[in-house]
Amino acid sequence: MSFRNRILLLSFLHSCIVCCLVCVMAVTPPSVHAAAPNPVSLSGWIGDSKCGTKMFGYCAKACIGGGEKPILVTEAREVISIANPESTKGFEGERVAVKGTMEEGKLTITAIELAPPKKQ
Repeated sequence: MSFRNRILLLSFLHSCIVCCLVCVMAVTPPSVHAAAPNPVSLSGWIGDSKCGTKMFGYCAKACIGGGEKPILVTEAREVISIANPESTKGFEGERVAVKGTMEEGKLTITAIELAPPKKQ
């Protein structure tokens, strides 16, 4: 085989490999490519998705009991969706400290406890 033919063959093989890698990446689910979840520690209130940052306490308990999804409203009034809402049972409307991971904008709670009253 001549030198020119070897170069052409190697170029062809290189193109095939690149094409195969692109195809594999295209059919692989995005979750495989996603970064690892980000560990977080936050404090705030367990509110409900209907009222958001407006109401806590009894209102949040009533709305969550009525089917609204629980959310975490941080001290900075940021609303965070909760991936595992069952972890908030018993903490509806309460000020809490949570540990967990953030992934794709959702908080997965691994530990939750009542937080001390906010100092003013």
